[in-house]
Amino acid sequence: MSSEDSKKNKFGFIPGFIRRDFLRKLIALFFAVLIWQRVDSEISETETFGSIPVHVTLPASLDRVDNQPLLVSVKLKGSRRLLSKLSGAEININARLGEPDAQHKSPMVVMHRIDSLRDVSVPRGISVMQVKPEIISVSVDKRISRTVPVKMVHSGMLMDGYSFRVASLIPSEVTITGPESIIKFINDIKTEPLAFRVENINDFEVDLALAKRDNIVASRQSVTAYIEIFKRYDLKEFVGVPVKVLGAAEAPAKVSTEPREVMVVVHGIRRSLEVMGLGDLNAHVDISGLAVPGKYALDVRCWLDSPDIKVQMIKPEQVEVNLELP
Repeated sequence: MSSEDSKKNKFGFIPGFIRRDFLRKLIALFFAVLIWQRVDSEISETETFGSIPVHVTLPASLDRVDNQPLLVSVKLKGSRRLLSKLSGAEININARLGEPDAQHKSPMVVMHRIDSLRDVSVPRGISVMQVKPEIISVSVDKRISRTVPVKMVHSGMLMDGYSFRVASLIPSEVTITGPESIIKFINDIKTEPLAFRVENINDFEVDLALAKRDNIVASRQSVTAYIEIFKRYDLKEFVGVPVKVLGAAEAPAKVSTEPREVMVVVHGIRRSLEVMGLGDLNAHVDISGLAVPGKYALDVRCWLDSPDIKVQMIKPEQVEVNLELP
């Protein structure tokens, strides 16, 4: 077999139209690549986009301690047409952090190098040339959960003389989840303010959203509050209050009163009135200084041991006191 036949068998898989004038075609291809590179460099441009947010994906065992945005600048390459239409919102950076070393103590700072191929997503036809800063630092802590009570916050005001009571919050507790260094210092979770208005004079029920806190997730978004509205001040009437005799006449005498009982109307804080009984009232007349037997019209006085309640009316205001010789 001749050497020429041997070469034909060796390169037989290459089509004949390529083998013919192969060297000239190879030189033409080389210059075509050079021309393409020159044209590509002429029509492609680079542009830097600043303040691109970095989304951080953490393992389930960790949470970010702060909520400060991580911003970087990204240098892109592409055609003038594509770059002119590109917005920063189309540049997505997702930094995926792995589980930390078990020897690391919480809280800690984790460093991550942004991989332009793996972490950065841009529209087709555009390539990522550079990310600055290339290395970001993220403050993280161990993720924990804790159950805390709900505290209702309110604003505004009711009509003068009215007050309110939180009859119940359902649920009264929620579970919050977040960084251990934050969660362990939270003693309660507050609601968004409930705005009272002067027209609120009856009990009502309302759903209140829980106030949001950075890096904290609650087991629910709202609670139901049952609010009781009541008059802060009120009147209460006591019938059959016995009239006592205080003091002593100058001469020995038998003392009687007519009537022996009176009605007393008191005014004060409603909660104090609700627990007040007949025994808390002390109606009396003072006979000190009376010397001559006879009948006297004396004013009835009444005292009670409560700074929140005052006597508004005694009926009758006077009783007849009869002094008789023993």
